[in-house]
Amino acid sequence: MLSTDEDAQFWTFYRKTSEALFRKAYRMCRGHQADADDAHQRTYLKALEHWPTVSGLTDQQRNAWLATTLTREVLQIWRTPHRSRETGSHDDAGQQPSVAVGADSADAVFAADRYHKACQGIARLEGC
Repeated sequence: MLSTDEDAQFWTFYRKTSEALFRKAYRMCRGHQADADDAHQRTYLKALEHWPTVSGLTDQQRNAWLATTLTREVLQIWRTPHRSRETGSHDDAGQQPSVAVGADSADAVFAADRYHKACQGIARLEGC
């Protein structure tokens, strides 16, 4: 969990780098808005997850970390089998996939909640 100062540093970093990174994601996804949004959001979720390490990098190193992570996320999106570009990912039964969390896993529930809150924060900043 991030301290208040770390949280503020992350969101400052996000606001400084988000627009340029999205443009890069959009180009990498060949104009596919949904894929660019997914890759962009996943990249910042990874940055949030690894913020104690990422925050210690220089600006140049952070930008390189973002570019590398974005590239990996775009590749992962394009590797996902049976992905419907118009409607999002679905399993073989046509259902949206969900994250399975065991009832005895408090850490997994906490992580899922943190992930959800980060997604909401990013969506608010992006005006979604």
